[in-house]
Amino acid sequence: MNAGEMVLTSKRKWFWIGMVIALFLPPVPGLVFGIGLYTEKPYRKEALIIIVWSLVWATCMFFLSRYLMAAQLAPYIIQT
Repeated sequence: MNAGEMVLTSKRKWFWIGMVIALFLPPVPGLVFGIGLYTEKPYRKEALIIIVWSLVWATCMFFLSRYLMAAQLAPYIIQT
């Protein structure tokens, strides 16, 4: 182990923490967490999954919110 290397006890635990962050707080916290994991070589695969999931989920939420506002099922937050 190198001096600057991060040691995590469970890959699965940190992966699921990242997925929950990306699910409930897209896209910035998911991207930050994913990029942080990506800097560690053993966690690059999981980091890419978290980053992609965060971007896909944010895109889905954007289009879903536009659809709900157009159908007047959700209130407009910003008045124009």
